[in-house]
Amino acid sequence: FINVHKVFGASNVGKILNELNPTQQNDAVKSLAYKAECRIKDPIYGCVGFVSLLQHHLRQVQQEIERAKKELATSIRPAAMQPILNSSA
Repeated sequence: FINVHKVFGASNVGKILNELNPTQQNDAVKSLAYKAECRIKDPIYGCVGFVSLLQHHLRQVQQEIERAKKELATSIRPAAMQPILNSSA
């Protein structure tokens, strides 16, 4: 929790946790710890940089899936291709 206190400050962490229901506090502590670790690794973007990277990879994979579907469409009968084209990527 050293990183959490270093990044957010002890009083801010206390305020955040006190505003939550006890059932939410454990998840909040985990989230704050993750965000603090990310902020120390990447002081400018923090965890947003990692999320952005994952979104970029997701878009690339979705584009690859669409290209593969189009390539398949040229290789197999239209009736056999219909379920593949109708599935969401």
